[in-house]
Amino acid sequence: PPNLAKFLKPYVLKVQLFSRHMTAHVIHRITTRTVAMCDSREAQLREEMAQLESVARAARVGELLASRLKLKEVKEVVFQMEEEMR
Repeated sequence: PPNLAKFLKPYVLKVQLFSRHMTAHVIHRITTRTVAMCDSREAQLREEMAQLESVARAARVGELLASRLKLKEVKEVVFQMEEEMR
């Protein structure tokens, strides 16, 4: 069934939103290891973040995370909404 296929993908994206920053990380569902992560407080992003609006900040974190996932040849992830985001 098509609805079941999305749950069989091995990589899960988890996002945490805080009042001043955000983190995003991708976890391998079976091994529970973090494959890649990005935090808006990273030195690489810190200066840039001060000049962006919140939606642009989230997009920039997503872009950096995606580039890290490409290096590890991860092509698909499933977004899992955390309880506090619902």
